Amino acid sequence: MKHIFLANPAAGKGGKAVRNLLTQIEEIGKKYGYDYEIYHTKCVGDGENYVRQCCEDSSRKLRKEKLRFYAMGGDGTLNEIANGAVGYDNAEITVIPCGTGNDFVRNFPVPTDFLDIKKQFEGTAKKIDLIKYNERYAINMINIGADCDVVIEAGRLKKNTFLSGTAAYAVGAVKVLSGKIGIKMNIDAEKEEIWNDELILIAIANGKFCGGGFKGVPNASVDDGAMDVSIVKMVPKFKLVRLLMKYKNGTHLDSRKDAEFFKCMRCAGVTMEPEELIEASVDGEIVKLGRTDFSIVPNAVNFSVPKHE
Repeated sequence: MKHIFLANPAAGKGGKAVRNLLTQIEEIGKKYGYDYEIYHTKCVGDGENYVRQCCEDSSRKLRKEKLRFYAMGGDGTLNEIANGAVGYDNAEITVIPCGTGNDFVRNFPVPTDFLDIKKQFEGTAKKIDLIKYNERYAINMINIGADCDVVIEAGRLKKNTFLSGTAAYAVGAVKVLSGKIGIKMNIDAEKEEIWNDELILIAIANGKFCGGGFKGVPNASVDDGAMDVSIVKMVPKFKLVRLLMKYKNGTHLDSRKDAEFFKCMRCAGVTMEPEELIEASVDGEIVKLGRTDFSIVPNAVNFSVPKHE
């Protein structure tokens, strides 16, 4: 197997974490004789293109070589390599979480193992699902409405203040929810209308976590062959802070008293039709979407989980 590390120099704050990890990769790779290479991504989309080219080159060989791609960055970097590797049966992907959100690894029992380079080299792949939309794929979650606005605001805070990770998202959430919120759209799930009104946010999820640790979709699973759709209805402002804390901890679905503000379902596909183009956060990266079909692709990619001792 060839191990290919894709280092995002923009990950985290100044890329210091990436540089430290690269030193470990060199040391362990040489010590144990692993076949590895390091590729520094140059711009948005470069990692995806490089992964796809590597897979194409391998597929033309008489004997396909097994390739494992490591996204050195956050969920956005992982999204790129997932889009590049999907469809190639000899490709595995994983992530070394040195971005700012790092939510996808929280879906696994020991997230810290993903920072252990030796355990990563010794990892084992399992099949996981992806969410398909507009001929592209999301690996973790698509957030629309206040969730997306919080991602944008948290990005500003991380860039211009000392805040990072969960703290930036928490402050961003308070700021966003203190302003004007609400978005009107129609949502159909498996050809049945499930919503046609204003809402605060909708999360279309493969994984449980977003926003640097907010457990917004607690029942989601990355390998159950379904997506979880979570809608937060319009909530009176005086209840927002209390519900925000429950949303962060993943306990917002436990209370009958709060059930009227949430709608959650598990399905194979959902269609969203907003009144106009809206911004959406796809694995932490902002895109513009209009009417969009989302569908689950079961067992879409091979995801390597670090060896746990």
